[in-house]
Formats: sequence, C-alpha cells, structure tokens
Amino acid sequence: MSFGSFRTGAFLVNFFSGQIDSILIGKFLGVEVLGIYDIFKKVAIQPVRVLTPIINKVAYPILSKVHADKERMSKMMLEILNTLNLMRIPIFLGIVLCPISVQEF
Repeated sequence: MSFGSFRTGAFLVNFFSGQIDSILIGKFLGVEVLGIYDIFKKVAIQPVRVLTPIINKVAYPILSKVHADKERMSKMMLEILNTLNLMRIPIFLGIVLCPISVQEF
C-alpha cells in the first residue's frame, strides 16, 4: 500500500468519525441542541483547523521519506499528535472550565 493511499484512507475515516457525534445529537436531542453543539464545536476546532494544513505541509515530505522505517515513522507520528494535543487541550479545558450559559449566548 502506498503512502498516499494510507493518507487518503486515514482522511476518510477521520471525516466520518468526526461527523458521527453531530448525527447522533441531531437524531436523539433535536436540532436546537445540535445547533448549540455545532457552534461550540466549531469554536473548539478552529485553531487546530488553521494549524493542521501548516503542519501537514511540513510533515508530509518528512514522513514520506521515512515511511519504510516503521519505528521512526511511529515516533514521528506520536510527536505530531502530541504537538496537536498541546494546542487542543488548553482550548477544551477553557470551554469546560468557563462554560457560557446557553441563555446568555
């Protein structure tokens, strides 16, 4: 399997796994709750959405050169994920620790 095929498959899995929460919330809790959830989800994801293409442009050429070395590839992927989590965790903590009342919003 080529490196590009792996990346395409990962993108598809990530896309559908990222939408299942909205589908379930809309089905079981209604469109009003889904609308509020969607707004807060977009706020939480926006910084990562902006930075991810930058990280991809830098990481893709490097990872494509070492993809045959599974151990090195694994270590590099973990470093990338840890870097992304360092950006995500403060955002999510801020949302949890400083909730905005739905009535105020």
